[in-house]
Amino acid sequence: MPRRRVPHTPHRPRPLRALAALALASTLGLAGCTQEAAPSGTSAAPETTTAEPTATPTAAAGSGTDVHLLAGPSSTSIDWENCGGRFECATVLLPLDYADPEGSQVEIALKRLPASGDALGSLLVNPGGPGESGVEFVESAEYVMDPDVRDRYDIVGFDPRGVGASTSVVCLREGQDDPTAVDVDLTTELGVQTLRAAYQQLAALCHERSGALLDFVGSDEVVQDMEALRGLLGEDTLNYLGYSYGTLLGALYADRYPERVGRMVLDSAVDPALDYETLQREQVEAFDAAFARYLAECHEQEGCPLDADPAAATAEIEEIAAELDESAVDEDDLTGADLIAELSDSLYSPELWPVVTEDLTALLGDPEGLEDLEVGDLDWDESELDDESGDDGDAASPGDLASDDPNWALWFTAVDCSDYPVTSTFAEVVQHSLELAEASPVFGAGSLAEASCVAWPSNPTAERGPVSGEGAAPILIIGSIGDPATPYAWSVSLADQLTSARLLTYDGDGHAIYGGRSACVDVAVDEYLVTGELPAEGAVCT
Repeated sequence: MPRRRVPHTPHRPRPLRALAALALASTLGLAGCTQEAAPSGTSAAPETTTAEPTATPTAAAGSGTDVHLLAGPSSTSIDWENCGGRFECATVLLPLDYADPEGSQVEIALKRLPASGDALGSLLVNPGGPGESGVEFVESAEYVMDPDVRDRYDIVGFDPRGVGASTSVVCLREGQDDPTAVDVDLTTELGVQTLRAAYQQLAALCHERSGALLDFVGSDEVVQDMEALRGLLGEDTLNYLGYSYGTLLGALYADRYPERVGRMVLDSAVDPALDYETLQREQVEAFDAAFARYLAECHEQEGCPLDADPAAATAEIEEIAAELDESAVDEDDLTGADLIAELSDSLYSPELWPVVTEDLTALLGDPEGLEDLEVGDLDWDESELDDESGDDGDAASPGDLASDDPNWALWFTAVDCSDYPVTSTFAEVVQHSLELAEASPVFGAGSLAEASCVAWPSNPTAERGPVSGEGAAPILIIGSIGDPATPYAWSVSLADQLTSARLLTYDGDGHAIYGGRSACVDVAVDEYLVTGELPAEGAVCT
């Protein structure tokens, strides 16, 4: 059996790819069996069928032909069909707007791995993002989850509305360039106006091609979909495993439907009480702290290519990035933004740090070779570990689920702009970006998610604030002290907000811990999911 993979959700992608003045990083972020000894309030999912929808597709209001919504009615059951091996797939119809349940419908794609034994019920999973595919993540279940969990649960993944195989947001067509991929200097008025025009152009494309869908892809709607899926799965309560952004969905579900919470694991939590500006600033600070820890580990061995001082090492990374930008000629050439994006991603997985050190040593030792590097030459992901371990690499981890769809990064934007209404002006959010870049020249440069939301063509109504989940069953939260993407303080805060939460601390580095990074965490989560027993209060794993 191949080793269990460590789930990894890429940090929050940013649409803008190049800022000459800011050394921008392009990403910074995000079955039916007989019931036996079911968790309190749960039941095994019955065998279900569904009638074929009688609806005909209708174009979303204000859209072209790219996004089609369906007329009702919503699905009342699930028709599972085999889709390879032991996997089963289905698609259900759910309301676009839950205030108008008989109106237009969206398609929600599902995939499940039926329990190998007597099922306690279904375990709904979300790998994070927003924008990651829960359908694809189910294929990783045998690598992430203990056999005891897979024996007792039907593992069910879904692509949230707006994403992937579900009714998804469309802004760009195949082969079309993103108009926000511009090279500007945001310290100048010309640069600011050029960027504003680029975002307005993208917004016009999104509105034309996605129309009414854009107003209904936020987490509040996804939480209502999760409640609908619970019912369609035949469960009295929702058992749920969410990573990163998926923890926000779990927290909002617990707050809205506390009486429906079954066994819920929230790994690497997002703090729902934070506004967008604070969320970005604290995440950048966490990446800086993770980089400092990488440097400390690097200097435990001889020959670390970077200075031991984080500020000096940052300057060295900036210099390499500038040289890459200068030498890049073709679109496939590695740029400074590509380097910083790969470095940022690698901080999620400390297992990769020796590989990062090896490649940085080569880069710094052969500056003339920079001009020959292409995108993909520095691919610091778990394929490196697969090569060393002999793993066949067939299974996908959450971080490997990035779609080839040209709209993949924009699915993130669509959800975030719905979840965090931005009231600042464009000039104000650009100033926020400049301040982050000054505070963190590598990881803060290019933090422009706020700017994209100023121009985004939707009418968000979400209100973010603390949650309580009063009356919910016990919830297990996992927080990593060295998490670069969702700072440990966010897990502590969420555990304080949810009245029934128990925090399990991982004293180590990395993001998304359950699934192979810590045997201690794995045992605790497995025990909780199978028996309902929580780890001791104040428990710490390594």
